[in-house]
Amino acid sequence: MGQPSLSWGVGDDSPEMRLRRPPDFNFELPNVVPKKLALKYKIRIMDEFQSISQLKDHHITQLVDLYKNEFWSHQRTRPGVEKMLAASDVVIALVDGDDRLTAFTRVLTDFVYRATIYDVIVNPIDRQKGLGKRIMDEVLHHPKLAQVEHFALFCLPEMMPFYERWGFAAIDNLQLMGRYSNSQSSEVQPGSGS
Repeated sequence: MGQPSLSWGVGDDSPEMRLRRPPDFNFELPNVVPKKLALKYKIRIMDEFQSISQLKDHHITQLVDLYKNEFWSHQRTRPGVEKMLAASDVVIALVDGDDRLTAFTRVLTDFVYRATIYDVIVNPIDRQKGLGKRIMDEVLHHPKLAQVEHFALFCLPEMMPFYERWGFAAIDNLQLMGRYSNSQSSEVQPGSGS
């Protein structure tokens, strides 16, 4: 029999396929490769993830669960996340074929001069699939953000090489400053007498 026609990522002559297929191996795959098969052959299937701009109730629950896994967001609550989403100017999320949230980010912007990207997060079980890259590409090519002059984001030093691919760089002569509200800080405030 003839060689199989594999248009989904593993070439006919790859060593993996030659070792795993019997001599009379011949079949055609459906348009969508099953996830188990994709994982077995390490096939990257980007089309199985759909971009959405509004989260459904179960997506919000999944987002809160994702936040619980990260040191920078583990204290976020469902009511706080709902308020955050309502106040975000641009929301981009990726969901898989089972409508499960796999990646998320949001942007606060004036749509002209500045836009700050927040909360770039990918579900740990979906990392190393290019979803962080895809979500950043979607932010930087979003039609509502096309006129923005300057994008900014916060990240850990070890994540800087990832964001440098899109031209992000540390800004010399600027220092990040922050202030927590009184309810979140145990430090003595100026004028408190202590």
